Amino acid sequence: MSGSNIVNANLDKWAAQRLAGVQGVATITAAKAAAQAKALPQSESWKDHTRDARKGLYGKASKEGTNITVELGHRVSYGVSLELANDCKHAVLEKTLNSLRQEFLSSVKQIMESKI
Repeated sequence: MSGSNIVNANLDKWAAQRLAGVQGVATITAAKAAAQAKALPQSESWKDHTRDARKGLYGKASKEGTNITVELGHRVSYGVSLELANDCKHAVLEKTLNSLRQEFLSSVKQIMESKI
């Protein structure tokens, strides 16, 4: 194997390791986001009459190529209405994801700067 092939193989390995690490952080963040959103007191969220909306909150991480996405959402059909009602005063999705942003970015930075 030539020198450039070795370098390219090492770069591919480095990129794959980093991508796997970031995907792991995204999976953990998605689970934390769902748990945190479900645990918000009603004073900070919409009024939960049936508990269906709260139970239907989910977090998911997905990977498409080199893009990794953290998703937090509602499984109930009226979830969008809950988030947008009253000028978004009691919205939980954006508030929850924003509260985890620094932790997520810090973890990703650690992965990208690691020397493994």
